[in-house]
Amino acid sequence: MSRVITAIALLMLTVSASAQRTLEIVEYAIEAPVLNVVMPAGPTGVVTVSAGCDGCTPRTLIADGDTLYYVRDTPVPHAEFMQQLQAARAGIGEAALVGVYFDPESQRATRFRLVRSAANN
Repeated sequence: MSRVITAIALLMLTVSASAQRTLEIVEYAIEAPVLNVVMPAGPTGVVTVSAGCDGCTPRTLIADGDTLYYVRDTPVPHAEFMQQLQAARAGIGEAALVGVYFDPESQRATRFRLVRSAANN
């Protein structure tokens, strides 16, 4: 009987401990059409992005040496990302969106991800 009581007590502790957890926002994300993302010429600098919706205010972010660049799920250097972005803007290949991930406190861009639009999945 004491084993059952011990097991119930441990279960109750586990449930109450997990109920105390809170989610912490570590980054925000914006998915924007390629034409709504203004990138710096180099891997560091100011980025302006707008989701393209009515009433959406453009956001200014900072790309730095720790910012990562992806084409779909593949990490790429900044130069290759920019080539792919320019091709998407020119309408070469499929329509694309840019996922822009950033730290809400520092406004630092953590990564950019060029992806196909939902219409072309």
